[in-house]
Amino acid sequence: MKQASCPLCSTKPDALGLENGIKISEDFTIVTCRKCDHRYTYFVVNVSEEEIYRDERYRVIDNRNSIFDKMLSFEYKRVVGKIKQRCGSEPGVLDFGSGKGKFLSLCKEAGFRTKGVETSGPRADFARKFYHLEIDSNYYSKGKLLGAPFDVISLFHVLEHLSKPKDLFTNLIRDNLGREGLVVVEVPNIDSWQSRWAGKNWLQLDVPRHINHFSQDSIISLIESCGLHPVEISYFSSHVGLLGMLRTCLGLVGYKGDLIHSLKNEKSIPLYLLIGVLLPVSTVLETVASLFHRGGIIRIYASNPHAGENNVDS
Repeated sequence: MKQASCPLCSTKPDALGLENGIKISEDFTIVTCRKCDHRYTYFVVNVSEEEIYRDERYRVIDNRNSIFDKMLSFEYKRVVGKIKQRCGSEPGVLDFGSGKGKFLSLCKEAGFRTKGVETSGPRADFARKFYHLEIDSNYYSKGKLLGAPFDVISLFHVLEHLSKPKDLFTNLIRDNLGREGLVVVEVPNIDSWQSRWAGKNWLQLDVPRHINHFSQDSIISLIESCGLHPVEISYFSSHVGLLGMLRTCLGLVGYKGDLIHSLKNEKSIPLYLLIGVLLPVSTVLETVASLFHRGGIIRIYASNPHAGENNVDS
């Protein structure tokens, strides 16, 4: 796998664009597209997708009772509530890139009809074994999935991983979303305060696994290119967003570890004490940042224009 042009418009960077980019290493540079202003990871070395996802952060473990899992559940339950408000009590939900199935399991508990798409075999197996979910592990590029059309299609932290996000997203929505359907998309916010303060050490930069680094403008442009209209936008997450700000604050006082790995796998008393000190500060900073649209994530609820939703709630 290589990435030598913009994932959204296929424009190749010029020498000045590469020179002005953020150099992460000798092989990876974050550049801004000179045509559409989208930021992405540029690399011309061959990268094995299988190898880069063997990182400890992506290793599949059963962490259902961890602090990390509780934070995830709290956040996803808020999304489930939003879906109920907009789509009724028994919508059909397709979670694309469903991972270990946490979000879908909460949808199932709420009485939703659920289906997941997850090409990672270990993650799909976990979702089937522990949450008894229906997961399609086939690689998707276009076409109608079994069970379509769906009332809701969700993509949590999927689009940043794709080399051609516009093509896949367009096909997925066109062929699988119901006429009155709702789409929920969440991506890291490259324009967040935590991103600016942490620089190339930002938790959600995650190069080379993250190819796309979305701003509000670039993710909305992608969504609107599929004929969808944002009906609500959120910038605060008590899971990814707060963890990102916490990691940024920890970095400012000298912490250099992998926070997510530690929360999933370790019980370090010194780290927990430091988190206890910095978590209130991080929470306040992230809350204020979200009010200025500078939170660590951008979560967009978007609908088919025929659904009659025309106002954006910030």
